Amino acid sequence: MNSAVIAPLNVPSSRNIRPSLVSLRDNLLDEAKLKPVASPATYNAAVRLTNAWLSALEEREKRRAALGAAAPPTTDIAHGKKTVLHYWDDILMWERELKDAREKKQTDKQKKAFFKAADMNNWRMRTEVLGPELEQLYSQFREQRRQGP
Repeated sequence: MNSAVIAPLNVPSSRNIRPSLVSLRDNLLDEAKLKPVASPATYNAAVRLTNAWLSALEEREKRRAALGAAAPPTTDIAHGKKTVLHYWDDILMWERELKDAREKKQTDKQKKAFFKAADMNNWRMRTEVLGPELEQLYSQFREQRRQGP
């Protein structure tokens, strides 16, 4: 489960695991109240683990959704100086507008690639922190489970 939750952002999930995690957490809570087969500390550790998985999964999904977002527009003052008060004839203006449109498209593409790479790198760094935390919660759960009721 850890590897599915903290997978790189460019790796799509093979299936939606959120319903399974929510069901697991709810079943654990119900079992702890109605017919416990382990100690309360074991159930608490298991619920903390499933909550951590759900939290990490939600964070991953938000970051994946943000990957398609375009960079915010910037004001290019130098562009205004190129086209204002030169009184070029219409043909030169049209060619200039086409050139500016091509440059803007290229710049937007570079910005989008930059922010996508930055988001993926930020998620990679976040998983370096999340991974050990999730492993520690899993180890605590396993230790509580070994101790029995």
